[in-house]
Amino acid sequence: MGASAGESQRHTTTAPALPGSAMTFCTYEESVLDHADHNGNLSHGDALALLAEHGFTLADTYEDDHGVSPVALDERNADALLAWLGY
Repeated sequence: MGASAGESQRHTTTAPALPGSAMTFCTYEESVLDHADHNGNLSHGDALALLAEHGFTLADTYEDDHGVSPVALDERNADALLAWLGY
């Protein structure tokens, strides 16, 4: 059953979304945010992995910013990328 318009999507997972962590997370978003640096940005590799997991590339974020700050997307900000993906 999908979330209605305006309703936050919560995805639960028992494994991290990105490689490199042995922690278990309650939500998919938490697993992504755990990989961000102190500025909230993902490494280039982690951003590529996140987008690829959803069938996208970084180039897709430049073609259509989905109303998300292009600057934040360019910095590979984890919150911005999650918003771009619809989380």
